[in-house]
Amino acid sequence: MKNKALIIFILLFLSANAALFSFDIWQNPEMAENYSIFAGCFPLNFAFSYTSLGDFKFDFSSPRVFLDFMLPLGLPFSLGVSISPLARGVFGIGARPGYHVNFNDPNLDIYFLYSLYLEFVEDTSAYLEWAPAIGFRRRFGIFCVNLETGFLAKSLLVGFSIKLN
Repeated sequence: MKNKALIIFILLFLSANAALFSFDIWQNPEMAENYSIFAGCFPLNFAFSYTSLGDFKFDFSSPRVFLDFMLPLGLPFSLGVSISPLARGVFGIGARPGYHVNFNDPNLDIYFLYSLYLEFVEDTSAYLEWAPAIGFRRRFGIFCVNLETGFLAKSLLVGFSIKLN
């Protein structure tokens, strides 16, 4: 029995090692090379709120439009902006600095970003939100499907984008 467990452990270790070398944190993903511009929208913006297992709330937030630019640096950094112009009585604008990981798939872009979002409500109120997030972009032809989740999975954004260049 111990030999089977040892063999399974070695196989898992070797397969994890192979997966470890299938990504590159130093180069841009093929679909997000330097000077790439992505424009898109998150029409589905789910917000989750929970303090305990019994106290869980679910809400829809207003759609967000975004524009991301891959900076021409030696590392795969991007800088983006986002706005939410469709909410009634609320206007939001945000910055989206990100870092992209190359998984050697020409149609995949996985990125880590830090979202800074300033929301103006009604007359004079303003709120600043900031949080790290993880994003996933998959290309199908010229269109991309985007998923982003916020810190501690308190939000899920589902959207689409198009690569402009």
